[in-house]
Amino acid sequence: MVEAAALDDNDMNSSPRDPHADYSQDINLVPLRLMIISREGGVPSYARTGFPHLLINLTSEYDYIRDTYDPSWSKGKHSPLSNLSLARTCLAYMPPTSSAVMVSHRSPSSLIANLITNKPAVSSSLPHALLQGNRKLTRDTPTLLRRGLPIQVIRSLADVDRAKMDYLLETSFKRTLDADAFYKRLEQTLDFVVVAGDYVGAAIVTNEPSPDSSEPISYLDKFAVLPSHQGDGTVDFLWVALHDESYGLGHPFSINPNGGKEGKGEGRDLVWRSRGDNPINKWYFERSSGHMRIGSWVFFWCDAEKRLKVEEGRRASAGLSYIEDWEENRLSRWTEVITKIPSVWK
Repeated sequence: MVEAAALDDNDMNSSPRDPHADYSQDINLVPLRLMIISREGGVPSYARTGFPHLLINLTSEYDYIRDTYDPSWSKGKHSPLSNLSLARTCLAYMPPTSSAVMVSHRSPSSLIANLITNKPAVSSSLPHALLQGNRKLTRDTPTLLRRGLPIQVIRSLADVDRAKMDYLLETSFKRTLDADAFYKRLEQTLDFVVVAGDYVGAAIVTNEPSPDSSEPISYLDKFAVLPSHQGDGTVDFLWVALHDESYGLGHPFSINPNGGKEGKGEGRDLVWRSRGDNPINKWYFERSSGHMRIGSWVFFWCDAEKRLKVEEGRRASAGLSYIEDWEENRLSRWTEVITKIPSVWK
């Protein structure tokens, strides 16, 4: 107590702090968040029948959003496109990790939630069936915007930067790649590669020959994002592009311009495997149509969405049965092929 009193005494006798001193070196005043609060709220999306976009990659989606904007969504009010342009301009001067949110004044709870999480109300990479029936989504749902990254689809192995791909895979998986074996396999089976930015993320899809069918199995061979870009929206941007190019192909909401097929074609079931102890499996569970455990592996698949939609429309109120004709024996056919794919790690 005596020592404490002495210290207090010393503090009282010391000269007072200068109220005009420059403490700018001790405080980082770089803005990281931009909030645009208005009557309009988020940016309406054609893919959600006018309900707002959840997450926008400004680098790759800005022009397309403006081109597909329906003027009737404004209804004589101030257009959300003005706020979209404002967000883009501001984020261009802010750090790459910064974000902006466009939110309605009628949705204070959404504003508070975004302040805490810096995430969209619902992940944009979830299946559309879950998004369409989600009660969290209303016309006042906010839109989260990030500067984002360019997304490109590569269909020739010759166009893949192998050095950058090697670094991405080895850094993400924390393992050493057997590059010779890996690229030798891709020379025979590659379908396409979705690349985010300068190889900060990639999804590699192959065509695996099926012994009982003329149509190959669409297999997600690798899905990787650099640790430094996990949590900044890159994972969702990459998965949405993968969806648009594979099992979501053929739907109107899969025509995003990313250098791929832009929605033209027929989607195919997408399958992949993951180690049973992989921490990302929870994320896969939420985005897959189904899964099953095979030894130390968890086997996932996403059903081709256009085929399901066509069947639902054809049967009307009858709905889909538990097992359709095209589902007969497909799991055994898939697992027979996928479990035999060799490892490419040393």
